[in-house]
Amino acid sequence: MDGSLYAGYGLPTSVPMYLQPRGFFPFVRPAVRDVYEETIVVPPRTSVSVVVR
Repeated sequence: MDGSLYAGYGLPTSVPMYLQPRGFFPFVRPAVRDVYEETIVVPPRTSVSVVVR
């Protein structure tokens, strides 16, 4: 996923209830300068990718 593709368009303001197979949805978290922890629930037989910059 290339984050630069979203730079000119902005991010969606709402989260979809479901994604299409092989779909993706970008999330941005606030900038953190210390430790950050979050739990992401992923349904069985699916995967999640996390990009840390």
